[in-house]
Amino acid sequence: MFGVELPFQSVPVDPLLGLPVSLGSNPMFDEAAGGGATFEHVRNCNLTFGTLVTATPTSTPHLTGVSDTGAGSEYLLKKRL
Repeated sequence: MFGVELPFQSVPVDPLLGLPVSLGSNPMFDEAAGGGATFEHVRNCNLTFGTLVTATPTSTPHLTGVSDTGAGSEYLLKKRL
């Protein structure tokens, strides 16, 4: 268009993008162990990304909390008890 070639490079697509994510068939959110809502420990966690990746944590995952996102009430209403 202007007679100038720009050095564009292809960016590889991450294979995890768009995959469904699951915490397993029976994850349990433990508020008492984690320090309250949005800081829970997730017990019985078996993480999967579609059929591409499966991981069983060696220690109990601990959520780091929801702050300044406006998502707190939605999180509390939709999480499995």
